[in-house]
Amino acid sequence: MQTVKDLRFSKKSEMREFGKAYNGKGDVYIKIRVELLSEYGNHTTFVMSFHYAEIPFTPGMFPYKK
Repeated sequence: MQTVKDLRFSKKSEMREFGKAYNGKGDVYIKIRVELLSEYGNHTTFVMSFHYAEIPFTPGMFPYKK
């Protein structure tokens, strides 16, 4: 859906927001951050948020959808 700058931890990497619409089940929202933890390329994905969407998704919320 979009890339979000972390306002609380400005030196951390940006977060990515994704959404999935399940017909008749509700919309699910997920926010992740991928951090490079060492100079050898090791990385970790942190799930920052995962829940049902508070506001129903609209087609305009997915600018990268094909």
